Amino acid sequence: MIQDERDDLINSKSYKLGYLLYELSLFLFIGILLTGSFFEKNETIIFFILLLLLILSFTKSLFQLYLYKTL
Repeated sequence: MIQDERDDLINSKSYKLGYLLYELSLFLFIGILLTGSFFEKNETIIFFILLLLLILSFTKSLFQLYLYKTL
């Protein structure tokens, strides 16, 4: 499969967005953990982490698809 400059640009933009989303969510998650008001059980923490990763991956993929359609 041949990749051109457009593919490299789309991949770099989508990875940049994904990285920023991961950093922001990690910051928010640590803040919520420090307050201790949201989580009461370990299962809730695991579910929240998995749900957050799923949402971030889905958002990154949608942004990459959007870039393929517009660039």
